[in-house]
Amino acid sequence: MAVKLSMIIEGMEMANMETRVYYDRKENELKYFGEYMDLSEEEAEEEEFNENLIALPDQYEIHEYKMMEEFIEKIEDPKDYNCMAIAIQGRGAFRRFKDMAINLGLIEDWYKFRDEKYKEVARQWCEDHHLEYEE
Repeated sequence: MAVKLSMIIEGMEMANMETRVYYDRKENELKYFGEYMDLSEEEAEEEEFNENLIALPDQYEIHEYKMMEEFIEKIEDPKDYNCMAIAIQGRGAFRRFKDMAINLGLIEDWYKFRDEKYKEVARQWCEDHHLEYEE
């Protein structure tokens, strides 16, 4: 059974510091574990749990900040390039980046670029775990 890339991407987008997301290869579905959905020690030690669940890439493996840098490098207009490059400096970079992309009319381009990068990460994750996938 092939896994849908859209499901993997959805899980990657939901993963954060409080929520871990796993793909259940037996059920072909995502499992979310976090502050309010934690595993008991018994569940975590079960062999079946460990065999069937595969952790999805987390925010550190996805590197969205690097995606923003790559997007900026593709901007041809020097003024827009400079504005976007400045926006990602320091605390609050993600928010400023998005706000600046909206102000410069680049937000749709960003979302297309980001979506393609997430697909690349999802494809690579499937390949790394020997999972068949469908677009």
